[in-house]
Amino acid sequence: MKKVTREEVASILVKNKYFSKGNYWLKIWQTLVALLGWMIVVLPFIWVFFPLTRPERAKDFYLYAFLLEKKMLYFFIGFFALIFFSFLIISFVLTRWNNRNLYRKVNKSFEYEDEELKKRQELLEEMYTERFGTKEERETVRFYSVSEEKNLDTTLIADLYKENGVELK
Repeated sequence: MKKVTREEVASILVKNKYFSKGNYWLKIWQTLVALLGWMIVVLPFIWVFFPLTRPERAKDFYLYAFLLEKKMLYFFIGFFALIFFSFLIISFVLTRWNNRNLYRKVNKSFEYEDEELKKRQELLEEMYTERFGTKEERETVRFYSVSEEKNLDTTLIADLYKENGVELK
């Protein structure tokens, strides 16, 4: 396995000068641009909500809220609140329904019987010991070549289980 150096990894990965050491002017510039962007996002909301929440202070800035704007804003707030809570309730109900169906349909019993599993393990161990030697020998050998006649047939294990009454289902 080849060892990879930091330089090789650095050439593969994407680099961002903002997070590397130095580059102070870049960091200042990008931070200012990000703050300006967020101000552009937030300012319209302040512009709309300030006259509604503080009408006496808004008059100092010549911001007025007209009745039609208030009605439309309250309608939008109510509409989006209704949509939000509808989605919240529907997602909760569908999640519960899905979990209930999942637990009903998933078989909670084991897919195997303990006695059959033990019998299968014993049969496999017998067959492996007969063909390839004892377990200790198999686990300690570093290299082992299997002759053609000792190779396992495609259906050997299924046939072995069937002969001994622990057939796979």
